[in-house]
Amino acid sequence: MNLKRRKALTYLNTMVLSFLFIIPSVDAQNVNPEVLVRVKETLTVNGKVFKDLNSNEKLDDYENWELPIEK
Repeated sequence: MNLKRRKALTYLNTMVLSFLFIIPSVDAQNVNPEVLVRVKETLTVNGKVFKDLNSNEKLDDYENWELPIEK
């Protein structure tokens, strides 16, 4: 390959790669995704905090992270 052609291909590759990396970052800055948040109340039992996943205001077995998995 001659030098002129190699320089042209290098320039073209640089431009294509620049557009591939610059354009997505510009688009990402203009996107405002909707964020949904759900908050669960907590229970304090013997000084330890647990999430009340079903909102029944009592500590159920599946909410208790101290119990073994089998239970």
